Amino acid sequence: MDCVLGIDLGSTSTKAVIFAPGGRRLSSAARPMEAARLDPDHPEWLFWDPEALWRGACGAIAEAQATLPTGAQVRGLAVTGLGMDGLPVDEEGRVLYPFISWRCPRTARVAARLSAEVGPERIFRIAGKQVQPHDTVYRLAWMAEHRPEILARAGNWLLIEDWLAFRLCGSRVTDPTMASSTSLYDQRKGTWSVDLAAAAGVPLRLLPPIRPCGTFLGDVTARAASETGLPAGTPVFLGGHDYLCAALGEGVVAPGHLLDIIGTWELAVAPTANPALDPAAFRAGLTVEASAAGAWAATAFAVAGGVAEWYRQDLCGFGGGWEELTRLAARAPAGARGALFLPHLEGAGTPHNDPGSMGALVGLSAACDRSCLARALLEGLACQSADLVDAVGGATGAGVERVVVTGGLSRSELFGQLKADLGARPLLVSATDEATALGAALLAEVGLGRHLDAYAAAASVERQGRRVEPGPGAAEHRAIRDRYRALYPALREISASIRSRSNDHGSAAQG
Repeated sequence: MDCVLGIDLGSTSTKAVIFAPGGRRLSSAARPMEAARLDPDHPEWLFWDPEALWRGACGAIAEAQATLPTGAQVRGLAVTGLGMDGLPVDEEGRVLYPFISWRCPRTARVAARLSAEVGPERIFRIAGKQVQPHDTVYRLAWMAEHRPEILARAGNWLLIEDWLAFRLCGSRVTDPTMASSTSLYDQRKGTWSVDLAAAAGVPLRLLPPIRPCGTFLGDVTARAASETGLPAGTPVFLGGHDYLCAALGEGVVAPGHLLDIIGTWELAVAPTANPALDPAAFRAGLTVEASAAGAWAATAFAVAGGVAEWYRQDLCGFGGGWEELTRLAARAPAGARGALFLPHLEGAGTPHNDPGSMGALVGLSAACDRSCLARALLEGLACQSADLVDAVGGATGAGVERVVVTGGLSRSELFGQLKADLGARPLLVSATDEATALGAALLAEVGLGRHLDAYAAAASVERQGRRVEPGPGAAEHRAIRDRYRALYPALREISASIRSRSNDHGSAAQG
């Protein structure tokens, strides 16, 4: 049996998933992905260790192949993953500096400076990106300012998925979805932006060629074969950015459809026929990127699962996982007896796009118990989710006719019902476990010539899921959401004051 491999580099794990034609999963394996503190002079800086990443990928690939049915063989592969994070390599491919993790705080001041110099609206009009300190351009600008000798020696800056593909086959190429994550890609021209690169002090020679998703890159080398267990000569194809590959894997490729991914971040991804680089999309806090299918996608974003994980582990110490959390929340009535949660622990995403906003738990009284706090958390995340979906549908003009939900927290029946109720629209909760890896595998199938294009590849997959309809009590749900919407504007100045004092104290301590 001929099959294809999708490799998914995530913030918590590296997965290797092997699929049969039609998207049926044959085998999979994973290895943990952990941020490292590699600079003793700056223990707050976060990195991905390149060699640890490579070893994890090799282990996952080898294990996935070891459990394949007899006679099954990988005929092609593609890589997807978290995007944005990259590293410099020299002309021989040697790593000159490790990956700076998207969670590393060092680029915040660089992002603020570039935003002031270039203007956030101009960045959006060209690159389709809001100013987000974790985007590649700010990592490169930091390197140009603080480690220029490294960039002078570098032959290329390779994004994390592209570096793994390079280790597999030796090709130094990227695709439009990955290029979109850099804030250096001109969405209308489909090329690197000369103006944005110059403003950031980024030499264009560092940026690799851009080719369509599914492009043939090269064959697995003998050395990579010995470390992964893949047959030497297995073709490697261009994958794409993780959530854009997930949209392909879930069949969300047409305007009017939307994919709601609930992981560490929640992302509401809507395909568009044209790049919606207009003031309405900018004000809504959207990003506009190239899609894996060859068009564009508008995306709203906010931290979600990361907030729930903080609440579950750090604040409350739930040992039983999500099941215990949702069971606890189910004991409380709708509205959590007045408790409201603003999930801005890492700033506000769409539609506010305010990195200075802070989380809050308000409306507490003696009537609130632990179940009310858990309920308030889930209701706050569900309200945030509804804001994301509304922002995408309103800014793109296509509306939202169909919402497909995927990701870890989507398996919670209570949370799914809250999302349908507070968003006032039905949802289809996907049964696909590995949509991101499947999207990469479908691009490998396109590269192998099994499908005419990515749209045909998406249509070849049989999908299942459960439909969740809004329940009774619409008026009560509207009231919860109205109270939630009032939280951010009421607390914005307080958050800014706290942030300012915190920054002042931090500067004094560093001095």
